[in-house]
Amino acid sequence: MAMESLSLMQLFGLAGFATYIGGFTAIQFGLIDGNSRLYSAISILAASLVLASLMEHFNLASALIQVSWITIGCGGIIWKTVSAKRTQPAGTDREDFVTLSRRLSQMRG
Repeated sequence: MAMESLSLMQLFGLAGFATYIGGFTAIQFGLIDGNSRLYSAISILAASLVLASLMEHFNLASALIQVSWITIGCGGIIWKTVSAKRTQPAGTDREDFVTLSRRLSQMRG
């Protein structure tokens, strides 16, 4: 299939796929923590893109998986945010992004 024949919804689906794979790869190579808010946000974005792509060719099972992923991811972010405010000192909310930035810098040189 040539790139010019892809619809907008197919592009959303491909972007969701790439986001899922990128997030999982980042976990496997230690770039991000699988329990972080960052990973939850990546998963929510990926699921949202795939769910949007289903508007063109609906599949109930896939839609249910994506809605579940979004719901669980949002719940996880809320849980982690509330827990962090109770247990972490001020200023640690950006820890996931700082860790990712450091690890990427180390990989470059």
